[in-house]
Order: sequence, then structure tokens, then C-alpha cells
Amino acid sequence: MEELNETERLSDANEKQKASKSNVIKSICYNAIVCALYVALVYLFYFMSYEAVQFRIAEILIFLVLINKKYTIGITMGCFIANLLGPFGIIDAVVGGAATLLSCILIVLCKKAWLGVIFIPVSNILVGVEIALIDHLTFTPAVITTLWVMLGEVVVAALGLGVYYLIIKKEKFIGFIGDF
Repeated sequence: MEELNETERLSDANEKQKASKSNVIKSICYNAIVCALYVALVYLFYFMSYEAVQFRIAEILIFLVLINKKYTIGITMGCFIANLLGPFGIIDAVVGGAATLLSCILIVLCKKAWLGVIFIPVSNILVGVEIALIDHLTFTPAVITTLWVMLGEVVVAALGLGVYYLIIKKEKFIGFIGDF
């Protein structure tokens, strides 16, 4: 009888280990898809994804972190890669990636979707300052550049919030994309 219990315990442990590995693989795959989608959206809308006046449509993906905080990885990596391949290169990859990461973390911590419309533009003050420094702008043009970046982020964040509220009504879809 004890042998059977030991066998059952080993079987349960193996099942848990398999489930854990499956979740890790699923997490990697889902984040790779989100990362690729982010990069694809940036390049699809390239004409408005870079420079001082930008409406980066890919930023609507940030609201995925409210469905599952693990999406922070895919969104941040997507931003990093898109910026690395963009006109400002590694500097923009690091600064823009940091701004996106900060937005994701703040949204996850507060757990309120509508605050994303505030957090996303505020964290992108970093991007406005970066562009101003790269373009060697004086104070007033730097402030204007930062405000333009923030305005674009507010518009996209509001759009993303709307999309998020539409998506969360679809329980099967949320179960599919949020379960890993």
C-alpha cells in the first residue's frame, strides 16, 4: 500500500513538473507573439511611430498587462527591438524600452486600466527628453518635443483603453490569452 502511495506522489510530482514546463513554454510563445506583433505594428505604421510627433499604435498592447502581467516581457522586448531598428538606434531602444517597462509596471501595480492613459504618456517624458537631446534642442523646443510625444501617447493610450474594454468582454478570448 505504501508503494502505491509513493508511486502516486511521484506521478503527481511529474504532472506538476510537466504543467510547469508547459506554462513556461506557453509564456515564452505568447510573449514572442506579442513582441513580434509590437514590432510589426511599429513598422506597419512607421510613418507615425518615430520622431517628435508620434502616434505609436503598438502601444495599445500595453493594456495586455492587465490580462496577464507576464506580457510585460513581450511588450518591452517588442519596443526595444522596434526602437533598435529605428532611426535613433540603441539609445532609443534603451530609453524607449525603459519607458515602456515603467508604463507596464505602473499599470500592473495600480491595476486600474484608466490610469494607463496617464502612466503611458508620463513615462514617455523620457522619450521626449531623449529626442530633444539627440536633436540638440534648446529648452523650449525640448519641452515642445516632449509635449508632442506625450500627446501622441495620450491619444494611443485612450485608443488602447477602448480596445481593452472591448476585449475584456470576450471571456473565451481572455481565457485563451490570459492563461499561462
